[in-house]
Amino acid sequence: MKYFYRFAFVWLFAFMVLAPASLLAQKWAKVSAGGRFSMALRADGTIWETGRSNQGQLGQGDTMPSNIFIQTGIDNDWSDIAAGEAYCVALKKDGSLWAWGDNVQGDLGVDDSSKHYQPVQVGQDRDWVYIASSGYTSFAIKKDGSLWGWGWGFFGNLADSDRVDVVNPERIGGAHTWKKAVGGHAFTIALRTDGTLWGWGFNDNGYLGDGTLNNSFVPIQIGQDSDWADVLSGYNFSIALKKNGTLWSWGYNLNGQLGQGNVTPLRNPTQIGGDKDWAHIYIGALNGFATKTNGSLWAWGWNGYGGLGTGNTSEKDAPVRIGLNTDWRMVSGGQGYNLNGFIYGLHTLAIEGDSSLICVAGQNDFGQLGNGSNTEPNKFDCSVTAGIPGSPIATTYGLSIYPNPSSDQVHFALPTIQPMSISVLDLSGRQISASPVSLVDNTYQLDISSWAKGMYLIEVTSKEGLYRAKLVKE
Repeated sequence: MKYFYRFAFVWLFAFMVLAPASLLAQKWAKVSAGGRFSMALRADGTIWETGRSNQGQLGQGDTMPSNIFIQTGIDNDWSDIAAGEAYCVALKKDGSLWAWGDNVQGDLGVDDSSKHYQPVQVGQDRDWVYIASSGYTSFAIKKDGSLWGWGWGFFGNLADSDRVDVVNPERIGGAHTWKKAVGGHAFTIALRTDGTLWGWGFNDNGYLGDGTLNNSFVPIQIGQDSDWADVLSGYNFSIALKKNGTLWSWGYNLNGQLGQGNVTPLRNPTQIGGDKDWAHIYIGALNGFATKTNGSLWAWGWNGYGGLGTGNTSEKDAPVRIGLNTDWRMVSGGQGYNLNGFIYGLHTLAIEGDSSLICVAGQNDFGQLGNGSNTEPNKFDCSVTAGIPGSPIATTYGLSIYPNPSSDQVHFALPTIQPMSISVLDLSGRQISASPVSLVDNTYQLDISSWAKGMYLIEVTSKEGLYRAKLVKE
């Protein structure tokens, strides 16, 4: 395979077997599936990512992919995450907004269209309370209830009749009652605190749910109901939950993503079945997920790579139960994007049980499942623990450094290769120090206890050549 990964299977297997239980017990708070990469937020406030990084979306300062979850920087004060097609938006506990990755349409909201390979702050405001990202468009809400958006605006999905890209957060309307906003490929659906639904953008196949096919570049109310509890949008459809526990859908339906038992598109919100015990909704590019009040998980829609977790790759045009577990915490489907007429970004992440493991299924061509391989399970694999402190991070040509991050001693290995010397560089490539390698108990070690906290580049010289990896000092 032409892509090189920060991973060595032997080291990961050893640490999965030998890692202390206290490490394995660390909790995941949220997962967010992007285009061909994934984000995860831990309860300790750290962000971890896996998969493709061609636009710098893993936040490592480079474009190297990974097939295990690796930490993004060393900050531990993150409170929320949202993955776009090839970029990330994240919120800190102090209310500040950050972004990194692809930026060709102003996806990052940082007043330029240049890629950023590490997190950069979006403006200086510290009163953000909500974030969401679609393929190329992002939304955020402030403490005062005002709604803001930026990124791709061609379809009027930023409620701007000029239909232009926006490189800074731009206010949408004058209301102060917004609760959330979610973007499809060419449209946006939003929920207000009074329980009403609103939409704007293109309206092919009834995306806006107003009973017409007319585009709107200003927010319009969807029906007259005011008992909506939640709403989410996929690539070309939407699902919503009412306060009475009923489930609804509208939009495109070629793959059964509306869950109505057919493939007929809908221009108005239409109830899915007759059940009234739905508790939470989740969405992917072309599929939907929901949990019931008993904690069971249900899924429907496109299933080409097995992203529904049903154990096969057959599409489902109505909700089917996934396994027998009753402790599902959350689900995130991939942010699909169109490339030459085909939708990519079709994988699924989930958290269940005690939240110490991530469950994965579906497309995995760039390691976006974080399971240390490119296998594509069509049934949820609930064993992903890679990325725990103490796991190795293998870089190009097989150099492994562990534990990483670390605060004192680190070990490293180059299979079948004997290192000769080691150099420490900062991220600009400036050499900080150089020293011969020490061999202790048949393991190559490096003492970093005196280093300042931060990220470093480690260069190992051997007779066979030069090898480089990143190391985070805690």
